Amino acid sequence: MGAPLTPSRALGVVATWTGERCASRFESAELLKWLGAFFMLVEHVATFCFDIPDGVTHALGRLAFPLFLAGLVLTTPGTRALRVERTAELALRLAFWGALAQCAGFFVRGLLPLNVLFTFSAGAGLVWCCASRGVWRFPLAVLIVGAGWFCEFGWAGVGVVAITMRAANAFVDDVALRDTRSQWVLTVAGWAAGLSFGAVNAWNGNVWACFALVVVAVVLRLGVGLPRVRHVFYWVYVAQWLFFGAYNYG
Repeated sequence: MGAPLTPSRALGVVATWTGERCASRFESAELLKWLGAFFMLVEHVATFCFDIPDGVTHALGRLAFPLFLAGLVLTTPGTRALRVERTAELALRLAFWGALAQCAGFFVRGLLPLNVLFTFSAGAGLVWCCASRGVWRFPLAVLIVGAGWFCEFGWAGVGVVAITMRAANAFVDDVALRDTRSQWVLTVAGWAAGLSFGAVNAWNGNVWACFALVVVAVVLRLGVGLPRVRHVFYWVYVAQWLFFGAYNYG
């Protein structure tokens, strides 16, 4: 009888099947991020310009969040020290751009919920707290969890970001270091990520987000990607809210 199919072995099979054919994982992550942005804009244009809140455009919009998340975890750094530093920078950068987008979209979407950049910032912040050693990490984590309720997708969204990022970290550690502890972390985080992803679907009221998994598999299988241009995505995210505000109130 063969070895049991642990989460790390399962992810290894997936990694082999979707092995990098041409583009690097960073370029594939960039493509996934822009595909998510496209689906998001399709839904937002339908909702804010043509008052079509449901239907095909709404279903396409449900793919955006998991595609953003896939793009994020594909860029997981290979060393723990670097991950702590990068995760801190990521959380702060997302919070900064989220604040700009929230101000830009105030007349379109109101004060709450906080936009999806805050959701990702909160999730990255929780991962940062878990990886840090300062005495301040527990009260900060409590503050982040409390604020997560006011973010888009609520605690379900913040949870799936944090848990999926932690699972990606454990997978990298398991492959690079053969860390036994990472096996347990990966097992728990894998199950928790699946449950929290189910919670996001429940939040949406449908399962359209699951189709993002197919998009991710196809992109990785084909090995396609886009070159990264720093901060352009953030500017596009902020600019859309300025446009929708001008369209509706101009």
